[in-house]
Amino acid sequence: MNRTAVVSLAAAAVLGTTGGITLAVSTVGSGDEDPPAGRSSEPGSTPTDDGPSAKGSTDLVPLYYADGAIHDGARNAAVPAQVASGTISSLAEVDGGWLVVNVDSDTSGDPIFTGTFVPESGEAWRIGEWRGHPDISAERDRVVFGNGVSWRVATFADRTTEPLDVIDGPGEEPPFIDVVNSLPGVAIGAGGLVTGWTAGDSTRLVETEQDGWTHQDWGPRGVDVPLTSPDGSQAVAAYRNADYAPETPVGDCLTGGASDDAGSWWKECEVGPASLEPWSPSGKRLLLTGTTGDGPGPSWVRVVDPATGEKESEFDPTGLLAGATWADDTTVFTLTLDDRTLAATIKRCDTRAARCEDVKRVPDTAVLGTRG
Repeated sequence: MNRTAVVSLAAAAVLGTTGGITLAVSTVGSGDEDPPAGRSSEPGSTPTDDGPSAKGSTDLVPLYYADGAIHDGARNAAVPAQVASGTISSLAEVDGGWLVVNVDSDTSGDPIFTGTFVPESGEAWRIGEWRGHPDISAERDRVVFGNGVSWRVATFADRTTEPLDVIDGPGEEPPFIDVVNSLPGVAIGAGGLVTGWTAGDSTRLVETEQDGWTHQDWGPRGVDVPLTSPDGSQAVAAYRNADYAPETPVGDCLTGGASDDAGSWWKECEVGPASLEPWSPSGKRLLLTGTTGDGPGPSWVRVVDPATGEKESEFDPTGLLAGATWADDTTVFTLTLDDRTLAATIKRCDTRAARCEDVKRVPDTAVLGTRG
């Protein structure tokens, strides 16, 4: 799979969610590339110091996957061979290690994802498969996911998964909640699990409360399953651009705002979240980039107020944008590919000065990770 296709698949998975708050479970079931110095040879083996990788400040180091290993400052860990041999779509730091997600396509051409927990020490754990995006708890100790038929929560510490009562739970469900109507992706809301459903000629979001008894309408209609902020107070969701046509392949639109006030959500077209975790550490900023319906998207990255959508700053790291994630509240790491050679570079960008500097060259199959 070529890199452009990988970027497109990863972008398609972004509008789901990571972030979110703790979820209670109602029932229990069972190129001049820098060399990867000091990379450990076994998943989760004792990491060795890769040394400072950035010019200037060494306090902020990128998290990324490349050459079969996770690189996280002084911590490096190899991933299992079967994971490294596939296409990796996302990487996230979680409690005790990292969540690595592979992407493939089913017989219909739809993306299907497989999650693997790679611990700081010990063997990796294959969590399972899902469709759309998963969501990581605020404490980063669990991940929720669904395949359209069932939904589960996995706990990294004890390597267990438990079912979530979205369908066939103790409460009465709306008539449109049926597996044939489920949308890909899942989000953790303030009161429970947020799922999406086709309902007639539109879509509806439903929050299934923690006890499994109630199913409440959530957010606006006509949108995909959202991304939620770590505290659950904010959300963004994509919806199809009405101007889209094969001969006019414009990008999707985005809407967002306070989770409990969908009527006041802002809207903008041809933009989308830059990663699965687009909120800054303080929650006061949202990281966006341009979307397109055909080919690579624009390379600019935009910082907006998540409550209003108002632009705070915008910068262009140049090249083909393959990833962008927060380093701190005013600093962003980007992964870009050279327009001609596809050589990949991680850059550190000051959002206030709208200026970027190279951090290091990496393989063109590298994936930039998030820390939540």
